[in-house]
Amino acid sequence: MNKKKKTFKQDEFVNYIVFPDSELLRVKKRSVILEVLNDGSYYDYEIFIDGEGAIRKVKEEDLFPLD
Repeated sequence: MNKKKKTFKQDEFVNYIVFPDSELLRVKKRSVILEVLNDGSYYDYEIFIDGEGAIRKVKEEDLFPLD
C-alpha cells in the first residue's frame, strides 16, 4: 500500500518529464493534476497533458514543479 505523503495537489500545474531515463528524449510537458491516487496502485497521480489533450497515470518521480 502506498502511504507516502504526496507532494502535489489536485488542480496543481506541474511539469511532466516524458522520458525521465533518457537524456536525449527528456521532454517537459506542462500538465495539471486531475487526481491524487491513494488506492495503493502503482501510479501516484492522474494528469492531463496540456497541448496534447492526453490523460495519463504517472509516478511522482516523473513530475516537477513549474519553472
